[in-house]
Amino acid sequence: MENNSVWNEEKLVKLKSLWDKGLPITKIGLELGVSRNAIAGKAHRLGLPKRNSPISKSGDPRKNENKADNQTDK
Repeated sequence: MENNSVWNEEKLVKLKSLWDKGLPITKIGLELGVSRNAIAGKAHRLGLPKRNSPISKSGDPRKNENKADNQTDK
């Protein structure tokens, strides 16, 4: 059976390097020729450090807020 994985040692090294430099996952994907979801999944499986959301206004990590606590009674 053939190994059809897009991940070889060279791409893994480059992924880790670009991740450490802080490049957005979309740009890493373009650089490596894979989707941003492939980058996100591989980074998670490799245990690379999580990042703050690029769309967060404050840059703070996401908080696990209970949605029920934020709703008001009508």
